[in-house]
Amino acid sequence: MTIQPVTDKPGASGRPVPAAQVGIVDEYDRQVPTGTPGEIVVRGPLVFQGYFDQPDVTDHTFRNGWHHTGDVGRFEADGYLHYVRRKPEKELIKPGGENV
Repeated sequence: MTIQPVTDKPGASGRPVPAAQVGIVDEYDRQVPTGTPGEIVVRGPLVFQGYFDQPDVTDHTFRNGWHHTGDVGRFEADGYLHYVRRKPEKELIKPGGENV
């Protein structure tokens, strides 16, 4: 959950909004150093609370109090977030509810 005018930092996704916390974690949910790619995690009142009627998916997605987005990104020292890619296990298309 970031925002920025498009001309401020081309290529960046922006800085976190005040109503959300955004972090970058490794595969063990540990924060990574600035500049290191990892999974983008978010929390705050703007984040949805879970998947309808899918408690297992919700529990996995909301580990350790953070929503794990399935996206990889990195922070710059000035606080700007850069989107890198989708995590390979999340690169699915679900037409009609089936994974393709």
